[in-house]
Amino acid sequence: SNVEQGMLTTPRSCLSGLTHGDSVTQKVASVTGKEGGSVTMECHYDTSLSSYFLHWCREQQEKQPQYVLKKGSGGDTYKADFAKKRFSAELQTSTKFTSLTISLLELSDSAVYYCALEPHSDGNQSESRTKTISVYDFLTGLESERPGLDSP
Repeated sequence: SNVEQGMLTTPRSCLSGLTHGDSVTQKVASVTGKEGGSVTMECHYDTSLSSYFLHWCREQQEKQPQYVLKKGSGGDTYKADFAKKRFSAELQTSTKFTSLTISLLELSDSAVYYCALEPHSDGNQSESRTKTISVYDFLTGLESERPGLDSP
């Protein structure tokens, strides 16, 4: 739908806001992977909502926050175009846990990754319905295997 398409490109859904009584936390502050390898980032959350989405967003230097993907408590997943092949998420509603895995890492994946909770709305995307909680300064660092890449 148009609403869904709009959310894929709207950084607003990745910006920080608070939903009363809900929380999102991370156990590990940073992960580092190797080019061509994979990394997994984990996020624990707490909510009394029965229907919601967990967003993963990222912020790269000098750029606006960028939506990566979101996974719904009902099992539905929506991904940004760039994330379709190498990014995947897991959501366990029983243990209130979500993870984001990036495979075939590229240097351009380096960013701060956020996990955010969004109440499931009925398509009425007013500001008040899409408050999110951002967590997570999840810095993904990459070490290149290519010789000479770190020279200026």
